[in-house]
Amino acid sequence: MTMLFRNKIALVAAIATTSVALAAPVLAEQPAPTAPLSYAVSTMSMADDWTGFYAGGTLGYAGAGGDNVFNNDEAGWDYGVQGGYLWDTGTAVLGGELQWVGTNVQDDVNDIGIDGVARAKLIAGYNAGVFMPYIVGGWAQLTTSGSLDESDTGYLYGIGANYMLSETVMVGAEYLKHQWDNYADTGENVTAETLEVRASFRF
Repeated sequence: MTMLFRNKIALVAAIATTSVALAAPVLAEQPAPTAPLSYAVSTMSMADDWTGFYAGGTLGYAGAGGDNVFNNDEAGWDYGVQGGYLWDTGTAVLGGELQWVGTNVQDDVNDIGIDGVARAKLIAGYNAGVFMPYIVGGWAQLTTSGSLDESDTGYLYGIGANYMLSETVMVGAEYLKHQWDNYADTGENVTAETLEVRASFRF
């Protein structure tokens, strides 16, 4: 992985950390509840329940590598949309998500660009109140253009965390590794790493 990509990863990580840090004073400024204690407890329980559908957007940084393509560890921005469903069992949070991201990652030497990645993910997380760390695994369909105008499906895995700003809004960050073996029967093994910040509406 190039130093440029490591620096960009650090930048995106800083953005994710800052977004969570900025949420803290907003929540702290909320007036204390004046309703009876039973109502306050009920509201808190609802705020800690991750069950439900969600949809939102993603912005991050991606790096790609390969045997003979992307062998200079090409990197660039990625951006996309996601939607999914979470089921909160009380301690464990299970779910699934569909996501699409486009990129500007380009191998100029071989004239190959990564147009986008479609992901189908399974999520297993831990309910820590308004914070939910999780692991993720699934499938990723890569689409390239230029001299390698192909599409193929591989696998992905990674970690992430969500923070509930309110009952209807959550933010988070996610790191993923992708692998495509013998991409589109070309004999090329392609890999990719992404670090993304996310924001979603819950409904």
